[in-house]
Amino acid sequence: MNFKEYYENEDVIKEAAIVNMGDFTEVLFAVGLLHYTLKNQVTPEDIMNTINDIPSLPYENTFNHDTYDVSLQLEGKEGVSNLIGGNFRHLSEEHQIQVKEIINKIAINIPKLRTIHKVDDFIKKVRSHQDASKFIIGIKSKGSKTAQEEETKADVTMEILPIDNIQIPSDIKKITYSVKYSKDKTTSKVAETSIFTLILRLGNAFKLPMVQGLENMRSLPYRVSPQNGSKWLHELFYSNESYKKLSLQENHLFNFIRKFYSPDQLDKDLVIKHFMLEFNSEMTVKEKQQPQFSKILYDFLEKEIFGQDMADVVKIDINGIKDIDLESYNKIRNNFLVDFSTRPTKSKNLIFKFEAVAKDGSSFMLFWIDNHKSGTVQIHIGEELLK
Repeated sequence: MNFKEYYENEDVIKEAAIVNMGDFTEVLFAVGLLHYTLKNQVTPEDIMNTINDIPSLPYENTFNHDTYDVSLQLEGKEGVSNLIGGNFRHLSEEHQIQVKEIINKIAINIPKLRTIHKVDDFIKKVRSHQDASKFIIGIKSKGSKTAQEEETKADVTMEILPIDNIQIPSDIKKITYSVKYSKDKTTSKVAETSIFTLILRLGNAFKLPMVQGLENMRSLPYRVSPQNGSKWLHELFYSNESYKKLSLQENHLFNFIRKFYSPDQLDKDLVIKHFMLEFNSEMTVKEKQQPQFSKILYDFLEKEIFGQDMADVVKIDINGIKDIDLESYNKIRNNFLVDFSTRPTKSKNLIFKFEAVAKDGSSFMLFWIDNHKSGTVQIHIGEELLK
């Protein structure tokens, strides 16, 4: 595992990405959902015309319907300005083709989503409500990574907005979507974090010895990066007595971080290797405790997929659109145990792999964790979860 590549600062990479199809897709999906809500169908022309009519971001406009109105609110990132207001034609030919493909897939597949029944039920309840004229259906694209940092997943939301101070009906629940895009992959990344944060969370879920004393902690005091080395050593390990004690415990998470930043530690890759082997060793002990081992992993993965707000996931790739919600996820967790099937290997990117195994021995890839060039690790879910 090459540490230099593994923990390079990702800020430069992000700033260089002027055209981000993931950000574009989120806005395009929100616009597609708008038109489906207005007329129960979507065409590519609908989406493109609306995109061209948006002058700038943030944007808000109310669209009229016979029995209800729909408000579209977009808070996209600065890069989305390359898509709206007629700027689409200034994109490169390659990017124009990609955008058109995304629009076509959204238009064709939104009515086919297995979660679209929630939207249909939502609209039906609004239309049949005695105060329907006093509500607006609000569709919002958040366009920000802030939500993900707070462990929420919703990119696009659909909810009732009251006119004046009328009370919102309790039986009309907010709909949330987490929108993913991949140009050519048929599998989905659902979360991205650092390897230390990942193992902190998994370690706490399994009550592993290596995270003892850090119970209920889901994020580290500082990011593990070259820029934060002195903070870890001087502000925590040298001055914080409780953290200092933990950093002196052999094989503790903080022990590995302290060694990693130690001035006399020349081989940082070796520290990472020992760190991963220790995690692997402690996990294999827990794996023998089935079905509790599987339950904990399903609970962990549920948070990584749906977030605290239980957002339905929509994935757009070369095969069209696939989605998953908690209901379909629970059907899998109730019928399959989880096998921690692959330990750390010589593979350049793969770190851990988890398979769902049925009573008859059949199995499929549930999720895996791999190394990414941005200096993070990514959690991907298998195709069986996205159908």
